[in-house]
Amino acid sequence: MIGVDASSLVNLLPAPAWGGRVWFELHQRSATKLLSPSGRVSLGGFATVSHALGPGKAQFQLATARFDGCPVHWPVRSVWQVEPCATLEAGALFGQGAWVASPSANATTHFAAGLLGRSSLAVSSRFRVELEVALVAPIARVRLVFDDRSVYTSPAVTVNVAIGIGMNFL
Repeated sequence: MIGVDASSLVNLLPAPAWGGRVWFELHQRSATKLLSPSGRVSLGGFATVSHALGPGKAQFQLATARFDGCPVHWPVRSVWQVEPCATLEAGALFGQGAWVASPSANATTHFAAGLLGRSSLAVSSRFRVELEVALVAPIARVRLVFDDRSVYTSPAVTVNVAIGIGMNFL
């Protein structure tokens, strides 16, 4: 199955970041068993608009690769399903300051792990619509500094909300 998501990172950065993901999923579905693992690999990109912080403004972009592992789906026989998953994410976070004495840009690595819940509805034999909510803990928290003054530190746990569509080719 392949698909796309439109996503929002709610609180990783000082302002909501909007973006999306393209994903590929392999699964072992069973018509009678709760245990039916699936794995999803995705590439995503997110960006914020310029956001006022302290004495200046900042804009951010995040590019990630993510793996989701989902051991079960429930209910077993239904067009609607829920999956609990674990997720690992790696990527790069880009930030740019403006309207300060010495504006600069910076890039840093981004690593995170978390849990997510995915609900999907089969609208036909080939297409599914999905809603996903993830709680993710960045390994290193984002800290924004303007003129040697810290103006933002991201929370220890962040929220990602996505809605998407998937298509089954097999």
